Amino acid sequence: MNVRVQLHGVIGRGAPAQDSRFDLSVPDGATAGDLVGLLAGRYGAPLRIDSEDPRIPRHIRMFADGELLSTLEQRLARGSRDASVNVVVLSPMMGG
Repeated sequence: MNVRVQLHGVIGRGAPAQDSRFDLSVPDGATAGDLVGLLAGRYGAPLRIDSEDPRIPRHIRMFADGELLSTLEQRLARGSRDASVNVVVLSPMMGG
């Protein structure tokens, strides 16, 4: 399955400009946790999760095709066989 990733916020600033949007190939049935693991290997600390808690940590927000992902066990694609899934990964912004 193809995943089109967009990185924003602190996470996106850790990536080279050309890497803030890119495609990844992941196995069918991949979960949010699988994707976070791949991205943590690529971008390090902002995406590293050191907890056994299945919830996505508050410092990361992930959306797959517009749906907020709340646990690492959620599949990126919900039963569809679409050619790609759009995933937005961001960190909460500070300021007001």
